[in-house]
Amino acid sequence: MTTKHRTRFWLYMAAATILANALPASAIVQTVATEVAVDEATGLAASAPEALAAATTIAGSEENLPHGELVQPVRRYRSEVERVWFETEGGTAARGARTKVVAMSMGMEDVDSAARALVAKGGTPDEALANTKLAARLAPNLPIARAGLARELWRHASYGEAAKQAVAGVGAIFRNFEAAAWLFGSLLVMIAVVLTVAPLVFIVSVAVSVYARASHDLGDLFTKAMPSFSRAALLGALLLIPLALGEGIIGLMLALFGLAFLYGDARNRIALSLAVVLFVVGLYPVAYTASTALLALDSDAVAAATLAVVQGVESERDIALLEEASETEFLAEHILAVRERRQGHVETAIERYAALIESHPRNAEVLTNYANLLFSNGDDKDAVEYYERSAALIDSPRLMFNLSQANARLFKIEEFEAALRSAQAIDTDAVAELSRVGEADFVADLAFPLTTLGTRLLTTARANRMSNVAIDGLMPGWLGASWMNLAGSFALIAIGAIMLRGRFDSASSCARCGKRICGRCDGTVWNSETCNPCYHLFHRPETTDATLRMTRLSELQKRDSRLGHVMTIASLLVPGAAGLFARRPDLAFTGILFCGFAAVFLGWHDGVVPDPLAVGNAGALAFITAGSLSAIAYLVVVGRGLMIRRSL
Repeated sequence: MTTKHRTRFWLYMAAATILANALPASAIVQTVATEVAVDEATGLAASAPEALAAATTIAGSEENLPHGELVQPVRRYRSEVERVWFETEGGTAARGARTKVVAMSMGMEDVDSAARALVAKGGTPDEALANTKLAARLAPNLPIARAGLARELWRHASYGEAAKQAVAGVGAIFRNFEAAAWLFGSLLVMIAVVLTVAPLVFIVSVAVSVYARASHDLGDLFTKAMPSFSRAALLGALLLIPLALGEGIIGLMLALFGLAFLYGDARNRIALSLAVVLFVVGLYPVAYTASTALLALDSDAVAAATLAVVQGVESERDIALLEEASETEFLAEHILAVRERRQGHVETAIERYAALIESHPRNAEVLTNYANLLFSNGDDKDAVEYYERSAALIDSPRLMFNLSQANARLFKIEEFEAALRSAQAIDTDAVAELSRVGEADFVADLAFPLTTLGTRLLTTARANRMSNVAIDGLMPGWLGASWMNLAGSFALIAIGAIMLRGRFDSASSCARCGKRICGRCDGTVWNSETCNPCYHLFHRPETTDATLRMTRLSELQKRDSRLGHVMTIASLLVPGAAGLFARRPDLAFTGILFCGFAAVFLGWHDGVVPDPLAVGNAGALAFITAGSLSAIAYLVVVGRGLMIRRSL
């Protein structure tokens, strides 16, 4: 059960417990259902004790009330936006419109809780469409709202609009910190997995393809009479030495890499080098960056509490933490001023903002929002002064619109028109949305700077990132102590293999019949790809018996046909096999990579960790699209490998 689900459970239980003691049995079911719907809409994120407090009833008991009257629960709203959402009459559309206006005045870009509730509300097809449209308007930067609207538009056969909203949902991920942290954290984990596993699979594949040749050469160092299985066992024992020494699976991979690098051709060595580079990159910078993104939201308690206030889901514990931190941290002091403003505590908010201006006189958000408070209190001249100070620091359509409103109330027509023109020059659409409110006293706060907040969360997460579990598991010894140890070991093995290459006669296999070719055993070797019988059969047919030659050719054709079918099936089922059979290790490694990406994107299309109710189907759409493209690319690589093999 997630934190959000536990919260809702406690909210529902608190309401049910109190109402059970306050209401007759006939009224309990209806009232509890109402409370559940209300709590769904708010998306409150409080602990169990706070949930009980939120459901506090009016003092007194049922016996002290006139007959038939019931104790009514008192709801404590976190902000004016929440109050307006619940108390505005006239239906959902009217509530949404008024809530959006109040949210803009409070500097809230998105009303996440209400939007989530609308997306989950359902209803008839027309009601669901209306609800999701309102959700997208209340929270345009909430991907789950856009994804919900896209779903309902698709159900109404508005395919063009549905596609437009789906794309907008993916784009909204980049404007929502929670969604972006989830998406990029999940994406980087997936990339790290592929960049870690795919190179190892490729190294093993190449090592297996040369294992028989290497074991034959190793056996000849001792005696030519050694059986094949003994040679294979001896080589296997040598390869397992790093594993036995405590270097883990990567120690074994290091030995296999040396084997593959020693016996592979130039293309193999290039592909193996690239595989090692990607392996080190995936295991270190990519994996560490992934852990940073996933831990960001929990890395800094003050920043996390600040984000909760921005989203309107703060708990009493968050507020207590911010109050304690406000004595030394501007971030906490700033967000507490924002919260006082959102709760409608104008005088307290003015005091907090005045203190902020003394310590940070060049902060545009503080100057503008303080000016809005002065404007709301009727101090128009002072408000204009602070608006103009802020305008010297930033270009903002909201700021200039606010300045035009203040000048209009002071009957400064020229200044009003100039400020409005400046606002329209910056962003016409934003000014049009503000102007549609149609209230002379309406001004809009600047949004809390989430970029700064996100930077702080990521910086703290980077400093406190968790240890790399993959490194601890794969390389428990010296290799895992540093990326330089790992990279340096692979480099030394590669250099050693290059120095050994050409210093001994290595066995090979005949491309025609598959027979092993060994100068030590055969005596006469024409080349490394054709055995002596096949050389006479194909290049000197006059030296062979015609009948035997035709019989041999017929056997080779049957063998080629059987192997062709086996290779085709293996190419389709085993990642990288098509490239290896085509003698193209670059295609083999590319195929393994694309297959890995297709597997992780499609297998984890809902993300590596649960969605924080921010992304919804938009994230799944992004991963499924990436996985589908990777699968198509993999099939193209397989097809290319099959074509090359048939032309050999």
